[in-house]
Amino acid sequence: MVVKWQKPDAFENSVSVLVIEYGPLDNLEPELLVPGLPPPAEYNRKYTSVPQPGLDNHTQTVNSAAVVGGGTVINGMFFNRGSAADYDAWEQLGNPGWAWKDLLPYFKKASYPKYLYPTPDWFFNNQSWSAEQLAIYYQNRTGRCLFQKLTPALIICASGPDTQAYLSGTTVAFLSLQRLTNHYRRIIQSAKKVELAKTLPSGAGPTILKGYKAQQSAILTAYASPDAAVHELAAAGNEAVPLVLIKPLSRGSILINSTDPLADPVIDYGTFQHPTDIQVAIAMYKKFRQFVAAEPWKAVGLAESSPGPSVQGDAAIEAAIRNITVSSWQHPVGTCAMLPRKLGGVVDSKLRVYGVKGLRVVDASVMPIIPATHTSSTVYAVAEKAADLIKQGRRKT
Repeated sequence: MVVKWQKPDAFENSVSVLVIEYGPLDNLEPELLVPGLPPPAEYNRKYTSVPQPGLDNHTQTVNSAAVVGGGTVINGMFFNRGSAADYDAWEQLGNPGWAWKDLLPYFKKASYPKYLYPTPDWFFNNQSWSAEQLAIYYQNRTGRCLFQKLTPALIICASGPDTQAYLSGTTVAFLSLQRLTNHYRRIIQSAKKVELAKTLPSGAGPTILKGYKAQQSAILTAYASPDAAVHELAAAGNEAVPLVLIKPLSRGSILINSTDPLADPVIDYGTFQHPTDIQVAIAMYKKFRQFVAAEPWKAVGLAESSPGPSVQGDAAIEAAIRNITVSSWQHPVGTCAMLPRKLGGVVDSKLRVYGVKGLRVVDASVMPIIPATHTSSTVYAVAEKAADLIKQGRRKT
């Protein structure tokens, strides 16, 4: 596909863009137009990770878009953004021009306040979706509780502390470590004592280790702040409540292990390889139990069903967490991190790949630290800024 600008700007009218994607054009299916609906399976290419020692050697599914437009087509359309601290940390890692104040204009530019949901005719004609939503409405209307028994589903790396309401009654809360546990200082001090070289994937060189240390320092600064989130709790009116660690310290890898260009890469999330992550996860689980034990929930019979109230003590909770956790909520980032080369970075602050002329990377892989949010709006802001960087570079030549 070749795209040509149709704008009055003489520079832009002189540019054509070749779009190469893996997969077909979508057919504007309803599942792609309504926030929160799962996309058609044919647009989702699935990989499998290597067994995760931190998850009782379970393998994990890795989702990747197989459609023109990529992840933009199949994402859940939760279009929120992180706190200022999330993006200020990017600049502090050696990326001038990427602080919150620099990205905010691009967040605004990438926002679409005039976006219209599908017409009422579509909602009424889609019988299965309409029936589901009406059932939720009537259960709420008659005072019946949507939750009777709850199963916490722990997720690592979802990706500012606030609460936002979404379609279908979903409530998403982002909590700082200070709100999560009174023992946050102890967790931070414990993390500082970890020998980071032992937590990295094998083969990581000295520059990677140096960059990892810089990343941990930035993340621990977020851990100490009341204004930076580390945990997401999403209650959507169903039996599973996702508990999401959105500032993990563990690091994974994606490696080539074959001369066949079509062979799957070797994907290792490295889940819970940094011991601090399991400490934060335990704190998340305890916070979830406080939520379930609140008096208003007791009045309507809310109860934890799995792993169940009999699981008590940090050791038992840790064992349960390692058994039920999934490595990602479709928000992996950082495989081409924007960092100085001396810190193991792949691209510079203008998104240019080190050592390669004329090549830039513009997607979630350049994020040096995942923001505490769903990542789609951040990807849009990065893309808008990248467009300006590319045009500035061409004008100079």
